[in-house]
Amino acid sequence: MAKHIWSIISKRDSIWVQWIHEYKLKGRNFWEIPCRGSMSWGWRKILSIRGIMRPLIWYVLKSGRQANVWSNNWCNVSPLRSFITPRAIANAGFNLKLLVADVIDANGNWRWPQAWFDFFPVLITIQTPQLVENVCDRLVWKDLDGNVGDFEAAQIWNTIRNRDNIANWAHMVWFSQCVPRHSFHMWLVIKNKLKTQDR
Repeated sequence: MAKHIWSIISKRDSIWVQWIHEYKLKGRNFWEIPCRGSMSWGWRKILSIRGIMRPLIWYVLKSGRQANVWSNNWCNVSPLRSFITPRAIANAGFNLKLLVADVIDANGNWRWPQAWFDFFPVLITIQTPQLVENVCDRLVWKDLDGNVGDFEAAQIWNTIRNRDNIANWAHMVWFSQCVPRHSFHMWLVIKNKLKTQDR
């Protein structure tokens, strides 16, 4: 499901992704689509894991022409929609489809209304990015430690899986030359799960 989300966000060249953008998203932002009404199990599942995936998918800005300024992760306080309401956005003369480059003026300053700095003081901390024309923003995966990398299935699993402390007996049971059935039996013994009366 995470791969499907990545395909949708990165607009991978496939008929399925084109169909999703045409018939499911209809020009709306993927992160803002409501999960309600009658929908297929697969689409409902994709939408249900957005909360897990959203903090991990980021844009590295180049031209600022791919990252939505309100909904995408591109700065340290992203997404801006988490604290700026659609009503405030509309009242300031902006719309929800604006890209990062659209809110930077010709002098390289933010076009935020002056009143926003009082209402949303966190905006002061956002540095104006140095944009490069004709270079696409890069979509990246950021793990829980803040390391940026490419999207890989192993990296996803490592990031979103449940973690526990490493058991001190793990290397005694699972090692490269082990006989799998012996290791499995030893694992059951250690976990006190043997199905016998005499433990």
